[in-house]
Parts: sequence; C-alpha cells; structure tokens
Amino acid sequence: MDVRYFFNRIKEHIGIKTDKELAEAMGVKYGTLTKWIARNSIPQEPTVSFVVEHGIDLTKLFADAKAQSSNNHAVGSAVPRLNKSAIDTVVENEANAFAEQIKETYRFIAQHGNMAVLRKFEEELSSMSASYIEKCEKFREILSE
Repeated sequence: MDVRYFFNRIKEHIGIKTDKELAEAMGVKYGTLTKWIARNSIPQEPTVSFVVEHGIDLTKLFADAKAQSSNNHAVGSAVPRLNKSAIDTVVENEANAFAEQIKETYRFIAQHGNMAVLRKFEEELSSMSASYIEKCEKFREILSE
C-alpha cells in the first residue's frame, strides 16, 4: 500500500496541507507520523478512528491507496489487517449513515406523503440497501486480500 498516498488523501479530505497539521489533527507527534510514512505502515489506531470520525470512506481510501501502490510498484502493498473492533467501528459508522438516510426520507414522506412518494421511498431504500451491502462486501474483500 502506498502510505504516502493514503495520508495525502486524508489531508485532502479534511482540508489541510502539511504532515505536521495532519499529525496535530490526529493527536500524534509529527515524528510519529513521519515514521509511519518512512516505514510504509499504517497503524490501526489512531488512524481508523480518525478516518471514521471525519466521515472518510475507509473502504475507498484503502482501495485507492492499494491501487496507487500497484501503479507505482511500491514495496509493502498489503492492506493493513484490522481487528474485529476496527471493522465493527467502520461497519457501525456506515450503518448509522444508512439509518440517518432512512430517517430523512421518512421525515420527507411524513411531510409530503402520498403513494407516489411512498414508491419513491421504496426505490431509494432499495438503492441505499444495495449500496450499503456493496460497501460492506467490498470492505471485507479488500481486507481479506
């Protein structure tokens, strides 16, 4: 995995430019972050928690960094293994986002409800469910490689 690419994508997502700013935002020393990059390693914590807390799609981030690594033929292209707790955190975050989308749609129906709107809700719910399932499967696939 291209660790430099991984951390650069995180910086882009949260709108910061330097590794020093990223280290500060993650609550680690700058030297610690530079060691992770030099060693081409991504520690599970605090990285996973930080990514999840900032709403970054961890599955896409890992997949992109892994693809970038393959493109650059970087050494150590394996995706870091996450323990069950970290995986549960990511899945829970996705589930909460999914539940929030359902609540928003339900509120809309309650306000403007009719049969056409109900059908639209069913379509959206089906689409959201498929998207959520696909993300979970992709996440598991990436982690099992």
